Amino acid sequence: MTTRAGRPSAIVVGAGAWGLPAALGLQDRGWNVTLIERFAPGGPEASNGGSTRLWRLADTQPWRARSLRGTLDAMERLGDRLGEAVHR
Repeated sequence: MTTRAGRPSAIVVGAGAWGLPAALGLQDRGWNVTLIERFAPGGPEASNGGSTRLWRLADTQPWRARSLRGTLDAMERLGDRLGEAVHR
């Protein structure tokens, strides 16, 4: 979809490990992005919320470790934009 201003637009559903970096990557490339998330950023319902959630930065599959690092970077960037932490 392209907006009247000529910029492409996208809707990304889910601000999790894949959706958030995808949305921010599109936005960095000049897209108009609407990001839809069911829960509040960093809230207890989010996939990264609560004391039982672990972030493993080492993995037998290097692509997974790289993807997670990208996700953590995206969460930091979003937190900076919102002025609040979106992961703990």
